[in-house]
Amino acid sequence: MSTCNFNYDNILFVIETDYQDENGETQQDDYVYDDTIGNISYDLAANGWSINLNEYEQGGLQSYPGHVFAEYEIEQIDKDNYYLDSIVIRAIVRQGYYSGANFDYEIIDESAEGSEKTKKDKQAIDRVIKKYIKILKRYTTEFKHLGTFSNGEAIYNKA
Repeated sequence: MSTCNFNYDNILFVIETDYQDENGETQQDDYVYDDTIGNISYDLAANGWSINLNEYEQGGLQSYPGHVFAEYEIEQIDKDNYYLDSIVIRAIVRQGYYSGANFDYEIIDESAEGSEKTKKDKQAIDRVIKKYIKILKRYTTEFKHLGTFSNGEAIYNKA
């Protein structure tokens, strides 16, 4: 039985952390992983994100450990400057099952129960996610999941 290499919910941007040494054996290059996260974090921080390198994804799959490395908070404030709600976008990197790593995001809606997202809120979320994707495109490769065989093996293609 095989399994998919990547676990993602929203987007699939990948870095390859393996390389072939002079003897033809596969080795893992941890510097690629660290450098890529550092570069992306630097660009995100320049765009108002909070960098958090010490938090693990809650509720993630054990086979694909996720690491939250940045957050962006969109606060909702009413016309009288009262804080209403907050929406948090979290940047996540997950180790591949076999090799590599993939970048994704999740949205944590900390709004009061029953409150609706306004058009302005949705536009703010879309703007932040588009900027995140633009930054990811500079350092990673976007893939599309084409399908999964009955044995669990998956096919990916560059987007």
